[in-house]
Amino acid sequence: MKNSVPFWILALLGWCLLGAFLFNLFLCPVFYGGGTTAAATAATTATTAAAAATKAAPAAVKTVPAAAKAAASKFWAIGDKSAFATKSENFISFNNSGFNHLTPQSASLKGALAKTADYLKKNPKRSLLITGYYMKDEKNPSILPNLGLARATDVKEIMKGLGVPASQIALGSELIGKDLFEGKKLVQGVEFGFTEVAKGDTRISDIKKRLFGKPLTVYFGTNQNTINLTSAQRKDISDLIYYLDNVKGSKLGISGHTDNVGNRAYNVNLSKERAAFVQNYMNKNGRISMKSMSVNGFGPDKPIAPNTTADGKAKNRRVEVTLQ
Repeated sequence: MKNSVPFWILALLGWCLLGAFLFNLFLCPVFYGGGTTAAATAATTATTAAAAATKAAPAAVKTVPAAAKAAASKFWAIGDKSAFATKSENFISFNNSGFNHLTPQSASLKGALAKTADYLKKNPKRSLLITGYYMKDEKNPSILPNLGLARATDVKEIMKGLGVPASQIALGSELIGKDLFEGKKLVQGVEFGFTEVAKGDTRISDIKKRLFGKPLTVYFGTNQNTINLTSAQRKDISDLIYYLDNVKGSKLGISGHTDNVGNRAYNVNLSKERAAFVQNYMNKNGRISMKSMSVNGFGPDKPIAPNTTADGKAKNRRVEVTLQ
């Protein structure tokens, strides 16, 4: 009898341990609102730790151009910090290698441009920076240094038509990739930014010193009616447009000239036609107002080289564009 006592004590202790184990395995989750085993708890802890590590060490941020952001958002947001904000469901678009904005424009776009114009007219110290976008492999049919500036100039005329003074508009250009194109259509051709109107602008005085009264000369071949401009001439034309926009009463005098071959009356008429051709070309391809240009034809009367050589005659067949 004495030998059986330890056995029952051990058996009772074993039953207690077994009961505690089963209670902990099956009933603790019910009583305490849990629902996880030890392994699941460990997995949850690991996941939480990983999330915390990811938050503490964020992935590298890729800079996206403003234009790409706008295209991705599917609407054009226009704003001057907290002072002004509007948006359009559409952008100002252009054809590939074109600088005439596509029409018709939506009511949403027209409304956003009108609101922008109203804001500028009410805030004459603020300036609108129009940045024109262009792709490297596009052709540039304009008279300006690049297609981006030509597109910005086109939009500048829209804003001037809405009553914004040219003195409150600045122009820029930026090369882009194909991400803003849909086929042969540039979905967003320009971006708007706002700055203070420049004070102490020396560009006007610099342009006057360099170009006032000094003709920009365009040469024509015999019976030729096309214009080939150098990069330096395109830069000069860009400066002339800036001067015309910002100096009241300024004009361009366009004079046509010929060599002395043939009838004088015919040559005078030909020189006027060539001058008028340049006037129309600059209006169409540079948005220079026809009212800002005057035309004259002098035929063979004002040669700059002797008409006794082929080279001299070629120099005399010209059109001169002069800032007045």
